[in-house]
Amino acid sequence: MKVRPDLMITRGPLWGKTGRVVLVDFKTTSAQDYAHFVATIEQYDYDRQAALYSDLLSAARFIIIGVQKKSPFEVWQFELTLVQGLIKQGAKCIVPGEGKGDFCRSFQATLWEKYHTAAPPQRRQPGALSSKVQKAYKR
Repeated sequence: MKVRPDLMITRGPLWGKTGRVVLVDFKTTSAQDYAHFVATIEQYDYDRQAALYSDLLSAARFIIIGVQKKSPFEVWQFELTLVQGLIKQGAKCIVPGEGKGDFCRSFQATLWEKYHTAAPPQRRQPGALSSKVQKAYKR
């Protein structure tokens, strides 16, 4: 499997005291404000990406930097590893039999059916993460 994080930090101030990798992923966004940007975490399965990358690269932190595509070109930071249970929720998308409901909409139809013989994970319930993410990062 190939993963390509935008930025992988292995030393310096962001690295912290964990001695483990920090991953930073840059996203352009059409979101009008920070709250709408945070909502895209569920929409675009960033939690699943964070779970996969963090596991494969032994990362302690996964940070998304969002950059608005249009004026005022604001820049937002969201650290998925600070939201309790978010990475674990994304991992359920990868491990079959752990998810419940309409879970992980695109994974089954693409990678899982092509590369695995085990039963695919269930698909994600729309809105399943929104309240958890918004509660943790309410501005």
